[in-house]
Amino acid sequence: MSLSVIIPLYNKQAFIAQVVEGLAAQLAAGDEIIVVDDCSTDAGAQAVRDLDLPGVQLLQARVNGGPASARNLGAALAQGSHLLFFDADDVPQPDLLAALREAIANHPGEAVWTYGLAFEAHGESAQPGRTETAPKLQTTVLPEDAFVESSLLGKPLCTASSTCVSADVFRAAGGFQAGLRYCEDPELWARLSAQHRIVRIERMLATYRDVPASLSYGLRAQPGSVDPYVRTLLALATARGDVYRRLATSIVTRNAVFSIALGGSRRVLLNYIAQLRRAGVLRLPRATALSTLCILPRVLLRALLALRSVRTRRRAVAMRQFDRAAEPSTAARRLPREPRPETQPPASSPSAVLLFLVLGCLQTLLAYFAFQRSDDHAYFLDIANHGLAAVLTQDVANYDLKAKAAGLVYYVLTTPSRLLGGDELTHLLWLRLLTLMGFLWAHQWVCRVVAPGDHQRLAMRSQAAFMALCLLYPAQLAWTASLLRDGASCAMLFATLLAWADRRWIVAMVTAGATLALRPEFALLMAMLAVVLPMSGRIGRIRHRILTLGALCFAISTATFQIRAAASAFALFAFGDEGAAYPAIQGMLDLKGYLLVLIQAVLDPMSIASPGEGGVFFLAEVAFFVMLSVFALRRLNTAPPRAAALLMVTFTVMWLFAYFELFVSGFSRHRLGPMIILIAVMAVLSTARRRRPIKTKITASPARSASKIPTNILR
Repeated sequence: MSLSVIIPLYNKQAFIAQVVEGLAAQLAAGDEIIVVDDCSTDAGAQAVRDLDLPGVQLLQARVNGGPASARNLGAALAQGSHLLFFDADDVPQPDLLAALREAIANHPGEAVWTYGLAFEAHGESAQPGRTETAPKLQTTVLPEDAFVESSLLGKPLCTASSTCVSADVFRAAGGFQAGLRYCEDPELWARLSAQHRIVRIERMLATYRDVPASLSYGLRAQPGSVDPYVRTLLALATARGDVYRRLATSIVTRNAVFSIALGGSRRVLLNYIAQLRRAGVLRLPRATALSTLCILPRVLLRALLALRSVRTRRRAVAMRQFDRAAEPSTAARRLPREPRPETQPPASSPSAVLLFLVLGCLQTLLAYFAFQRSDDHAYFLDIANHGLAAVLTQDVANYDLKAKAAGLVYYVLTTPSRLLGGDELTHLLWLRLLTLMGFLWAHQWVCRVVAPGDHQRLAMRSQAAFMALCLLYPAQLAWTASLLRDGASCAMLFATLLAWADRRWIVAMVTAGATLALRPEFALLMAMLAVVLPMSGRIGRIRHRILTLGALCFAISTATFQIRAAASAFALFAFGDEGAAYPAIQGMLDLKGYLLVLIQAVLDPMSIASPGEGGVFFLAEVAFFVMLSVFALRRLNTAPPRAAALLMVTFTVMWLFAYFELFVSGFSRHRLGPMIILIAVMAVLSTARRRRPIKTKITASPARSASKIPTNILR
């Protein structure tokens, strides 16, 4: 009995020497290591040549055919009676080949052997692990179809670095499917498992590294990359049972979820799901669920996938700590760690995002039972379930086109909750989730505006403060108890701003249209941002920004006084004195009238005529608004230019919303979008403010030492 270890190599210069050295030290007489270079573009093949180890040979493929072709080439030239396949970026244990020889000797009539793998997640460098010291090797003979059943549970028995196959059985099966670049190994294991039993060695004999630059890491997000594997499973299902069909369904489902979460094209994925539905691979409920996932925010799916891998990462960390404490001095020598490339930190913590979404939905449940429904609740519930039919039954003759556009957008946005039943609580939770995602998009966009070169680090550092302020904002909690367009319009607004910052023009235009259909007032905010942000350099040179802000608001108010007077006259004519809650302005220079409007804007949603009737909740809303506004105005003169530009735009837009507002409680809803931008800016500035210069011991001249003190990244 002899072993041939086959290692396909493609751009794994950082790992291949460690793998080959670790395996070469375990070779016995008649064993060999075959490294197949699949036209690498790095110096990995040269690293193997430089080792110059006995029993190691290097083969050069003529064309890049993928891992399946490389393994087949190595197997065709192998001299051993058994073939062990091992990846170039995984780590063998020092007793791997010895344990494998013992297992083969104990079960000479079997054809497939496998062993356990430890995991190193996210490309971390793996150290040689501990050697199991059990007095006797333990093995388990598993029945046919065991690989498929284990894969269905999410724990496949065989991988590309943990499977040894009899050479005769491998060649009789035809080897790997040539040309496959993803799922080529489970496709072969499924065919072998349908005909042969599998011997499992109850020991961790290698370490798997999930390297982000690896081939499998990128192909898992491509729709259709699993099709050959799925076709094999469906072909075997006719003879071996329904477990193969269920695994095929699970494989395409995971492929779709990874494609959405990792940035795949939604349109391509929807077409792929439709093809699977027509082919009978997916049934209608699962196809509908996957189609619904296509419209969910990617960050939510990424958070769920990140939580899915938390257990694996913790287990890997625990294993490394045990290794360092228990590894004997005679263990295999440690190889130097490869330097890890400097990367930008993630823009958000998936676990924190998930906690934020969960707490926000819990707030909606509490508000649902604590607050009464608004006057428009029944109308928007009817639109969510019946679309334009609900709009046409209303008396909207003067605003027919506007109502139809808003109703159509609202009906499209509530599609997921309508598919899940369409009751009012389901609609509320879905719209709340969409609104919270919009808040996160606002935070990401503000960080991009304030610090374009370091926005990910800034977003991560200010994330907790922003989420806390959003959850503490009273107005967004009160209005979540009713079905309204305000949260959805804010989500579309922030999706537009973030898409525009990312230069995704089509997405920006679509979401901008949805924003203006739901809340046309946001056109003013988008227009002012487009005008003021390019002028942030000039704003940075203004010394008295608060006075400039007041002068700008007064100038715009006087210029549009006739428009406000006409709107007030129309409101008095249509609704009478009871509807007009905001004070009237008698003339263009009526400073008292402007002051009363400002006071009413601060007190909203309470009326200036009876400020004590709002209750504790309204007082909390006023206190939060005043506190945030005072803090923002105090930071306005010292804020970085781009942050100051955002503050000036936000305050100007909120003043104009109040200036043209005529009804109490309307302004507190309309200012939801500008308030979230204000919260994001304050979270960024407050986080940056807490960063203090590093204290250094002055040993030279004060001027020279002071020049070494780091400054705030925003300045």
